Amino acid sequence: MMMMMTRVAIYIDGSNLYHSLKNISNRTDLNFTKFIDRLVDGRALVRAYYYNAIVDNPPLSTQSFISSLHSIDYLEVKLGKLEQDNSNGLSRFHEKRVDTKIVTDMLVHSFNKTYDVAILVSGDTDFVDAVQAVKNNGQHVEVAISDNLVSRSLREVADKIISLNRVFLEDLWIDNKIEYHENK
Repeated sequence: MMMMMTRVAIYIDGSNLYHSLKNISNRTDLNFTKFIDRLVDGRALVRAYYYNAIVDNPPLSTQSFISSLHSIDYLEVKLGKLEQDNSNGLSRFHEKRVDTKIVTDMLVHSFNKTYDVAILVSGDTDFVDAVQAVKNNGQHVEVAISDNLVSRSLREVADKIISLNRVFLEDLWIDNKIEYHENK
């Protein structure tokens, strides 16, 4: 009898990962190929998805970073928009449609039985209901994020927490210093 390998899909909240990396090591030059391989941990990768928001006409460094992601096998890049809010005399940027894209993909892929395990790279409370829905549909959900950035409610609903810490990340940096930039 042939045993099926566990199929894994990875959903990376780019902004959340960026802040986690800065918090853990003050570095952002993550080798995404090695990072994805470490998360998959010998299982079968279906696909990895990277989500972030960028401004119109992003700086060259952001364009280079996004271009480098497009060259990674089995990684799909999905971008939302950064919109500027100048209310109250403060100029701040807000992501638009990024969390919605992540939730939609996780749920559609879950209902289509595309994966056995979803790995969500985010600590955002906004994903709690989506994680529960995936679990209710029969799949497992692992959440990968820095211990101090994962929300308590997301920690409680996840099947497993993968702690992104210095030990996990120690050999996952790149040498050519294409920096992982927050796109603001």
